[in-house]
Amino acid sequence: MTENLTEQDKSDLAQMGIEVPEDEVVPQHSLLFIWRDLLSHVPKSAAEPIPMVVAHKVVNSWPKLTYQDTAKYHVLYHQFLQQAADLVDEAIAKRPEAIDFVGEDDLTENGKTYLDLLVQWHLALDRFEHTEWRAEDEDSHIKLAAVIDARATLFSDTGLTGHLDAIHFRVTDEEFLAAVEAAKEAQ
Repeated sequence: MTENLTEQDKSDLAQMGIEVPEDEVVPQHSLLFIWRDLLSHVPKSAAEPIPMVVAHKVVNSWPKLTYQDTAKYHVLYHQFLQQAADLVDEAIAKRPEAIDFVGEDDLTENGKTYLDLLVQWHLALDRFEHTEWRAEDEDSHIKLAAVIDARATLFSDTGLTGHLDAIHFRVTDEEFLAAVEAAKEAQ
């Protein structure tokens, strides 16, 4: 198989019926590269009308939302993700070589960048929650759903931060909160 697959990887792929030719190398990328790629699709997705299946999922997940509310939800959700994308782009612009580190080097060379991004994403969503969201607003239920879902896309185990396990990135709650407080003080 390929030189960058472990024996366990080969076994897992074989059990799934996936064959990788001997001479095919599986590309490896930094998480910054992957996150930039994933988030690069946000503008295209935002420009398209909300798909029926997504509208249905949103309405089922958020009982106060109607199908008519999902268009506004769609815009807000994508605005939050675009902010996250912009922050990834800014991090790469500061250190273009950061996207070239893979495997253990990704953690070693980019660990602080990942922590900084998590903090910046957190602060961006918190700013919205504390300055722009008001319960008494007519569309507060839409904003609430969009910000919570965007936060999950970024921070849940199946969201972007779920990828951090692949490079063994670890940060305790205390370390994260200290980084958040330090970033707030620096602003």
